[in-house]
Amino acid sequence: RSVLLAVAGLLLALLSMPAALSILGLASGGSSVSLIMCLSVFIIIGIGSDMLFVYADFWKQSLAHSRAT
Repeated sequence: RSVLLAVAGLLLALLSMPAALSILGLASGGSSVSLIMCLSVFIIIGIGSDMLFVYADFWKQSLAHSRAT
C-alpha cells in the first residue's frame, strides 16, 4: 500500500542487473561479458528479490508496531 516501497522495489530490481555486470566486470578486470557472468546476474537478482521481501516484511511489522503503541 506504499507507493514509496513499490517504486524503491522496482528500482532495486531494475538496477541490479547493470550494477551486477559492472561489479563483475571490475572484479574480473575484463571488458567482455561471458556466459557465466550473465548467469550469475540471475543469482544476484534472486538475492535482491529476497531482500525486497524481507524489507517489505520489516515495513509491515514496523507499521503494525507503531499502531500498537
